[in-house]
Amino acid sequence: MSQARSPRRPGGGPSSPAEPAAGTSPAKASGTGIRERILDGTVQVGASGGWGAITTRAVAGAASANQGLVHYHFGSIEALRRAAVHHCLEAVEASVLGLLATSMDEQETLEQALATIVGSAADDVATLFLYEAFLASRRDEELRGVLAASLDRARTECVKWLSASTTHAGGEGAATVFMAALDGLFLHRLIDPDLPTTGLVAPLVRLLGVAEP
Repeated sequence: MSQARSPRRPGGGPSSPAEPAAGTSPAKASGTGIRERILDGTVQVGASGGWGAITTRAVAGAASANQGLVHYHFGSIEALRRAAVHHCLEAVEASVLGLLATSMDEQETLEQALATIVGSAADDVATLFLYEAFLASRRDEELRGVLAASLDRARTECVKWLSASTTHAGGEGAATVFMAALDGLFLHRLIDPDLPTTGLVAPLVRLLGVAEP
């Protein structure tokens, strides 16, 4: 983002920024570095304290920024929360696309998916934050739409991956069940961090209809 441009609020045009706090220049306030720190701070606060813990004061403290800059870049706490969800989803979707684009066979991909999505459930800040976002989306229609669109994109990519396999027959239904299974295992791992993930690939292979070697 050029420092000469006015920052934009998510989903809207240029904002009318509040006055930066004393000692903070407008040039510094419009930098992308502080914006990323605020988003990362929001994710940390939400993952550790829950959705309600995401306040301007808490995020500013986690980001080592002043509260004026939080308002300057995002305008409201609701806009900040949604921007942080977008921030996390971009990273998660990139990870999923990268995984599905590899030359690994189906079983190797499933093993990597389990290690990446389920294995890190208890201590990965981004996934914990997204779990909190899923809960909060029950009362936030706009947030629910953001998450639903992300799930739809992931299912689409999963269908493409499955369709590329000559040993598979299942299509969108199999992709939906597969993703739901990963989500369920993720939630179980949150509750029981010692839950083993070994021995799960074979059942997932049968679930997807992929021929075992």
